[in-house]
Parts: sequence; C-alpha cells; structure tokens
Amino acid sequence: MNDNVIIFLHLAILGFWVLTALKNIIFWTYVWQIKEYRLDRMTAYFELPSSRATILNARFLLSLALLCMSVVMVLWQGFWFIDWPLSVAILAFYVLMLLRFFEQVRRKETHYPQITSRAAMVLVVSALVHLGIVAAVLQFDNTYLLVALVTIDFLAPVLCSIGVVVSTPIARIMKRRILEGARRKREQMKGLLVIGITGSYGKTSTKEFIVALLSERFKVLTTVANNNTEMSVARTILNDLNNSYDIFVAEMGAYKKGEIATTASIAQPTIGVLTGIGPQHLSLFGSMQNTQKAKYELIEALPEKGLAVFNGDNDIVKDLFYQCEKPKRLYASNAFVDKNAPGVRAESTKYINKGTEIKVREGQKQKTETITTDLLGKHNVSNLMGAITVAREVGMSFDEIRQGIKKIESIEHTLKPLYGLNESLVIDDSYSGNMHGVFAALDVLQRMQGKQKIMIFLPLIELGSIAEKAHKDIGAKIGEVCDACIVVSQDYFPILYEEAVKHGMHKDKMLCITKPDQVVQHIKEMVQKQDIILLENRINPSITQGLLAKKNGNGSEKSKDKKNQNATKDQKNKKDKKKK
Repeated sequence: MNDNVIIFLHLAILGFWVLTALKNIIFWTYVWQIKEYRLDRMTAYFELPSSRATILNARFLLSLALLCMSVVMVLWQGFWFIDWPLSVAILAFYVLMLLRFFEQVRRKETHYPQITSRAAMVLVVSALVHLGIVAAVLQFDNTYLLVALVTIDFLAPVLCSIGVVVSTPIARIMKRRILEGARRKREQMKGLLVIGITGSYGKTSTKEFIVALLSERFKVLTTVANNNTEMSVARTILNDLNNSYDIFVAEMGAYKKGEIATTASIAQPTIGVLTGIGPQHLSLFGSMQNTQKAKYELIEALPEKGLAVFNGDNDIVKDLFYQCEKPKRLYASNAFVDKNAPGVRAESTKYINKGTEIKVREGQKQKTETITTDLLGKHNVSNLMGAITVAREVGMSFDEIRQGIKKIESIEHTLKPLYGLNESLVIDDSYSGNMHGVFAALDVLQRMQGKQKIMIFLPLIELGSIAEKAHKDIGAKIGEVCDACIVVSQDYFPILYEEAVKHGMHKDKMLCITKPDQVVQHIKEMVQKQDIILLENRINPSITQGLLAKKNGNGSEKSKDKKNQNATKDQKNKKDKKKK
C-alpha cells in the first residue's frame, strides 16, 4: 500500500488515540478521587466483579490482541504486510471506543472528577506521562508507534496511577499544613463547645438533627453534608469557624484506626456521640474489633469531664457504654434498654398519617414528653433520641426541642418521599449504603400502604468477608417485603435473586438491569397509581430524575449549604444558654 496512506492512517490513529487517552485519564482520575486517592480503598474497589470488569472486559481482550499483533509486526520483518490492515483495525478500535463513550454520555452513564488541586495534578501528570512516552517513541523510532499507542492504552490504569503517586508528597505537605493550621485556630477558641459524632452509620442524620435542635438557642456551625474526613473538619475550622459561634458540630469518619484520633485532636470535642458500629468498610478496617477501636477513639479523645453519648440500640455500642468510665449517657428508640442508665429513650412509638409520634422518657423520670416528627423509620427515632440527649445536656427545654424538631426534614436522599410517575410515591434513600440503612429502609417500606412495592437497589461495597452473608440477608428481606426489585449491578445478583425468590418474590420480578435508561423504561411500563418505589444505595441520579413527577419542582431540593441556616439565631438568645 502507498506509504502516504499508511502515514495518514497512523496520523488518524494518533488523533483518535489522544481522545481515547484523555477519556481514560478522566475516568481513572474520577475513580481515584472517589476512593480519596487511597490504595486501600482502591484495592477494595476491585473486590467487586463490576469493578474488575472496568479493566477485564471485551475492550481489554481487543487491546491485548492488537498489542500482540503490533509486537509481531515489529519483531518479525516478514509480517510487515499486515501493517495497513492492522492500522485499519486499530483505527476502527479507537473510533468504536469513542462512539461507545459518546453513547454513554447520551445515556448519562459517564462520570467526571471534581476539579480540585489534587485532581488537577493527577490529570496533568497522567497526561504528561502518556504524551511523554509517545514523544520518546517518535524521537527514537516511529516504527514502534503502534506498539506504543496500544501498550499505553492497555496500561492506562497503571499509568494514571503515576499521577496519584507523583501528587502524593505534595498533597501530604498541603494536608499537614492545613491540619496544623486548623489545630492552632481551634486552640485559640477556648469558649467553643465542640460536639463530635462518629459511627458506622447514622452519623450525618444524627448530626443534622443535633444542629436543628441546638440552633433554636445557639449559633451553630457544622461540617457540610457527609464530609467527615480530617481534611473536611480542618477546612471547616479554617474557612468558617469564628468567635461568633457557640457550638461546632463535627461529623468524623474513618477507614482505619488512628484517623478519628487525628480528627479529634484537631476539633477537640467536649461531647462525643457514638451512633452505631457495624460491618461497613470492614474490608478496610480488617475486623470488627478494629472498627470498634477506631470508632471509640472519639470517646478516648474526650476530656475527663467531657460527655460520652452512646446509642443503646446497637449492642456493641451499648457494651462500650458500660465500659466507659467518663461521664456518659445512653439513648435508645425503645423502652427496654437499661432504664437505670442516664439518657433519653423512646417509651413508645406510633406511626401517624404524616410521620411519627414518640413518647420520650428522660432517665428515670415518671413523666414522658410527647413529640411528633415528619421523619420515617425506627432508625430515625434512634437518631432523634441521640439529638435530644445532647440538647438536654446543653440545657435546652423540651419546648425548644419541639420547635427544633418542626424544622427537621428528611435529609436529601435519605428516605425522602417524592412524587413519582403515574401518581406513585418514590422514597429516595440513595444517599449512601450500609446494612443497617438497607434494613431500616425495608422496614419503613414494609409498614407503608401501597399497591406494589418496588425496590431499585445497588449492592453494598467494602464488606469484606461478610459480603455474601450480608447480601443473602438483604435478598431474604427483599423477598419478604417487595413485589418487584431491580438490581442495578451484577455484583451479588445471583445471591440476591436466590434468596428473594426463596422468601416469596416471583422469579420474573427479580431483575438485574444495569443501564439507567433501561431501568427507567422498565419502571415506566410497570408502575401504577399508589405504587411505592424505594431507591436504595447510590442509585444513578438519572434513574431518580426519570422516575419523578414534574410537580416535585425545585421545592423538593434543599440548599446544599446548611451552615448559614444553622447560624440564624440572634445573639440575644445567648444569655439563656447553659453549656456543659
């Protein structure tokens, strides 16, 4: 074939390869970012078959075949006759990959990293590594161009990791400076009351409930949404905390021992709330014992005259309550937890038309207080008891607490009721996923009156050795509660299917559909008036939007920035406060 044609093919390949390489760099930067640039979390990511399939798929096999053919052509001169057909095949491969990408964009199945300084470093370094290799090959011997391009594409996950490795020392220096700056600023604020909250589940809801109640009397600052790393807490202190605030409420998360201790050393809490301990992120902690030790670091960080608040609904946390020698309180959503323990518990719970009515007993007092809330679910009753316990400890009356409760609404994507298609009801519980939350959501669904109960579920991650057992239990509960279920990932689907069918679901109603547009289309075909659709775990937002009726409007969405809302109380109310 004419050399000019070969040159044209190679240039076309190079152009399409650049676009494909950019797509790969963006995707793997996104994955590293959501795993917080941590090797342990990235390793756990590949525990799931769906995650491994991002590499080990048909694209991988085609890349491998093209790479082998390119190597054969270079090493054995007699195979130069395959240059042009191989070039055409490689060009077609990259064209098909880009067409597939554009189709994913159309279906809203693509993901992009948030542009932060760390993400920008990873993107730039990864791009330079890709282009540097190509430039070196062209400088050395362009005979190896096809081999180089296909090899780089084949090794894209590894080459993108170089960007993470290179940016890590810089990120660590920046992190150290931010943490130290936050620690120094916090130490200067002697009169500030800090409340720390941690646990395997319930952290964010409990935090938001505490903030809603305390804001009736105090000016309160809190960490935003579920941002709970040491960096998130430190940045909130540096950027937002000032002497006008009475209380700082900090959510504290961790994936291994020592992280909560670091966060607590920065925030220096006086009150610590332990919401629950379970198997979430077990593959990262390594064992339940390590999880327990990591969460208890918050209690260990409290001063001797601080206050430790424990959730009595969780057996592990309740045992820690009895072991704790610091001032302590125990809260619970039922009346059968230790009645002699100081704290707040729900004496009785009644589900009413638009929420829940709770009779609350404080310690051993004879009188109960009646409160009502729009919140659904026993787990929210438990979280609310924790918030009331803290509010009482800082001197708030039950009248103030009732006023604060009126302002509590479902946190976005946590059992949030929304208008669905065909006059159905959508329960959006797609905020995050853990075993406790899944069973709590299914309990709520079980109590609700509806024609069909449909669940859309993304299997849980980072459960380590108990993952199969956990999904067996979830599948059984789905079979008991739901009339239909769509699982949006192949992960653990055979286990979920077997258990759901075994426990009452018709085999044709337990489906695995991984493409968001197909999920929406299937639901549209089956949903009827008075059906209830539960969205559980991190469901693709395009599915949620596709199932909602237009009358939800913008009013269903709350401002993402809660800090200004939590700081609206006038300073004149300060004179009534009593701080622990």
